[in-house]
Amino acid sequence: TDRSRGLGDVYKRQVFGMMGRMDEHNENLNREIISIKKNIETIKKNDTEMKNTITEMKNTLEGFNSR
Repeated sequence: TDRSRGLGDVYKRQVFGMMGRMDEHNENLNREIISIKKNIETIKKNDTEMKNTITEMKNTLEGFNSR
């Protein structure tokens, strides 16, 4: 019984160790997700700005063509 209790402690330590590593991995994943979301927002903003620039350029060209 002393031996089985000792093994139980070993198993508990292993499980707690794995849980700690899982928490660390989850934190890393959350940081990556936040970074990706920020990148997506930047891409959306840049896309909108590019579309606006293209529209302005088209309007300018139409103005030249109508002269």
